[in-house]
Amino acid sequence: MSDAEPARGRVLRTSRLRVTLREVTPPVVRVLDVPAAATVPELHDLLQVALGWTDSHLHEFQTADGVRYADPRTGLDDVVDDVRDETTATLRDLGGEFVYRYDFGDGWEHDVQVTGPGGPHPGCVGGEGACPPEDCGGPYGYGEFREAFTDPGHPDHDQVRAWATGWSPTWTETDRQDADTLVRATGCCGWPAAS
Repeated sequence: MSDAEPARGRVLRTSRLRVTLREVTPPVVRVLDVPAAATVPELHDLLQVALGWTDSHLHEFQTADGVRYADPRTGLDDVVDDVRDETTATLRDLGGEFVYRYDFGDGWEHDVQVTGPGGPHPGCVGGEGACPPEDCGGPYGYGEFREAFTDPGHPDHDQVRAWATGWSPTWTETDRQDADTLVRATGCCGWPAAS
C-alpha cells in the first residue's frame, strides 16, 4: 500500500480497486484509489461518485465466500437471512474480490477487485464507459435505452433523449477528472476533502 502525507500530517495508505459493472456493453470500468482503512459505508459513497450513480437506491456488498453487508437502516436484514451490519465493516473485511450490488429493482452488480497498493491519495485513476442513467431498467433495459438514445431513427429516440437530458453515451478524460474530483471531495478516513 502507498503512503501519503495528508495536510494534517498523517500517513494515508490507499488500495487500488478495479470496479466492473456486469452485463453491459460497452464495458463500464473504474479504477480507484481508496483509503485502505475505508469503512464499508465510506466505500459505498466512493463507488457512487466514481461510477456516476446518485445514491437513490439500496445497496449491499457480498464477499467471495458469500458474506453479505448492508446498511441496517434499510431493513434488508429483516427480509434476507444472514446480512451483516456494514457500519461495522471495513474494506479489509470484504477481501480481495467482492460484489457491490446497487438498485435491487434494476439489479446492477459490480465486480470489485483489490488489485494492490494505490497512489498517494484517493481518486479515480482510470476507467471507461459511461454509467447507465438511474432507473433505465438494469442491464437489459440499458441495452434498449442505449439503442434508442443513439439511433435517431429509433421510434423512442426523442422520448429517451428528453428523459435522459444531460446523459452522454461516452466517458472521456474530462469525465475521469470529474470523478477524481468527486472521489477526493468525499474526505473519508480523515483525508481532507479537496476543495
